[in-house]
Amino acid sequence: MALGSLAYFLGRAAVNNIDSSKGAVGGRGMAVTGWVVGAVAMAIGSAVTLVWLVVVLVAVSQSTTV
Repeated sequence: MALGSLAYFLGRAAVNNIDSSKGAVGGRGMAVTGWVVGAVAMAIGSAVTLVWLVVVLVAVSQSTTV
């Protein structure tokens, strides 16, 4: 999830830099791709973390003590 966040913020910063350069800097498509892939990675990482947390909490709540 940390790498997804990094890709998101670096991609967003690159898009802003490219837009503010008024055509002097290229690569906007690649920057947008990094931004989108970072957002998707964060979403998937968050969903996996949430599912893992629910599974652990259910397992702990149903544990039997003898």
